[in-house]
Amino acid sequence: MTNLINNGFSVNSAAEEVSTNLSTTKETIRGIYYRMIEHPNRTHGNSVFSDEEENALTALLEARSLCRQPMSRMAFIDFATTVFHEINGPSEWTAEKWYDGFISRHSDRLCRRATKAISKARISPVTYESVCLWVEAYGKYMKDKGYKFQNVMNVDEMRIKLQNDNSQSTVLESTLVARPGEVKGDRSKHASFLSFVVATGEQVMDVLILPLEFGNLQLEDPDAQYGFNNKTPVILLFSDTGFLTETQWIPILTELAQRWKILHPRIKPFLLLDNLGTHKTFDVLHHCYNCGIDGFPFPANTTHFLQPLDDVLFANLKNTIVRLYRAKKSFSLDLLGSLGKELVPVALEARNCLTPALIQSAFCRTGIYPFDKEKIWEKAKLNVAAPLDETDPQNAAINLLVRLFRSSATSGPVGMAAVKPKKFLKLDQPYSLNQLFTAQQKELEEKEAAAAEKVTAKALKLEAQEAKKRAKAEEKDGKQCQAIPTTPVVHPCGSPAATGSPVCDVETTESVLDVRKTVRNSLMTM
Repeated sequence: MTNLINNGFSVNSAAEEVSTNLSTTKETIRGIYYRMIEHPNRTHGNSVFSDEEENALTALLEARSLCRQPMSRMAFIDFATTVFHEINGPSEWTAEKWYDGFISRHSDRLCRRATKAISKARISPVTYESVCLWVEAYGKYMKDKGYKFQNVMNVDEMRIKLQNDNSQSTVLESTLVARPGEVKGDRSKHASFLSFVVATGEQVMDVLILPLEFGNLQLEDPDAQYGFNNKTPVILLFSDTGFLTETQWIPILTELAQRWKILHPRIKPFLLLDNLGTHKTFDVLHHCYNCGIDGFPFPANTTHFLQPLDDVLFANLKNTIVRLYRAKKSFSLDLLGSLGKELVPVALEARNCLTPALIQSAFCRTGIYPFDKEKIWEKAKLNVAAPLDETDPQNAAINLLVRLFRSSATSGPVGMAAVKPKKFLKLDQPYSLNQLFTAQQKELEEKEAAAAEKVTAKALKLEAQEAKKRAKAEEKDGKQCQAIPTTPVVHPCGSPAATGSPVCDVETTESVLDVRKTVRNSLMTM
């Protein structure tokens, strides 16, 4: 457009000429042109950074992606905010709202990044601090209890979904006849796979949870064909949806305790597991306490880089299941959609990819065994919003970008107001299963004591009310008695009894009556 104007075109004519090749209006192009004239280094007059500065930020994201160290959304927002304050001075500005527009403007470059950090919904400003607290508490707890890091077990749940990606295949459905008393769930190609692995590379046992449906009752014996390949025991369970629930988790823990006692009779089982509500109910914790199982849940939203099974084990297992399933569908024509017939053999065969060497490498990469605090902290910095450390060589890019931006910055400081502190968020306090059970038991006892005290107070209140009612009734009866007039007492001899006078005796009364009777008889004879 500038070339057209320099060649004699008016602004309106040049904008109309350019708009024919772009999906925008002439007025929009004219506005962009005038803003560029007013601010040569910025696409928009209200832009926070110049075009050169935004290109440098985009290049930084691309470089981190190529180095397999992508920045999360929150980490980049903190980074851009720090750079802005270094250039323009302290202010209340943050890159929270600027971020979405920046990503949209440079989506043609950023959408091709090699790796992607965890999404916004799964991180918080205190995730890094939670990891630091967990590392210190976990190491101290293991030392205090005398547990060895090489005996730590990791358990995790993996969701398996099978689907036929051949669009030309015909889906065959059969009408299922309900059996009397049968519990039937949703028909779905989903299931859950749980694995218990030890830091030394040992597989303790595996669990396969299938949804309740008619087809699952037609299962073949898995040991007949696949047992010789993998000696790890497998438990088949059923739930309404195929997900793990408390109903399945308690018998799994019972089987785990028995299995571990056979393998390691002198070692107490210790689990590293997700921070799920199913794992923290009072019944589950009480069952773990009775079975002698202890554990340490991971902080929330950190298992993608902290849990060994989430490192490469489950990714490798999923790829193997998909490969075997596709091969089985290619050569089998008798599969009519039964999840039991399709999934169970494939999942049992795919377990062979979980080799001891792969398990050991997963524990090593996550820093769980050998226990490495620095490695865990470094992985946390790369995956969540870690606080920026000016002395860290990794953050030297801040100083480089600041020097680059200062030369092209056209506006002065926007204000010297202090930056508002972030809203305080409660940290996830680390705890073990036994500590959580003790805390819940104490809380339950306090609730029961409070409830008993409340019942006692209510009973005492009712008793006091009843006593008050009885007192009022007695007082009312006393007043009624005082209102009734008294009748004078007459002696048997016929004279009224005076107050305080002695009462006549019985013998005197009888003699007087005899005299009267004698006189009456004599008068009748005359």
